[in-house]
Amino acid sequence: MEIEPVKTQRDYRRALTRIESLLDAPPDSAEERELDVLATFVEADERRHLPVPDAHPLEVIRFVMDQNGMIDKDLMPFMGTSGRVS
Repeated sequence: MEIEPVKTQRDYRRALTRIESLLDAPPDSAEERELDVLATFVEADERRHLPVPDAHPLEVIRFVMDQNGMIDKDLMPFMGTSGRVS
């Protein structure tokens, strides 16, 4: 198992490909340990290059609704009355 830090886009893509191939690794195996290390490297790289800004929960809901072409009425089955949705 030769693992290197993720420093470039190429490293990142290679790590993601390898992670995908390791998703069904048996518990407590060398492959599972490799998966854990690679996932840690990828997560660190994503935090550095793809930061997620803080957002108010309502902003997030509105964004998801907009991206999915939803209107307030679409939330009523989950939240109840139109007043509550508003």
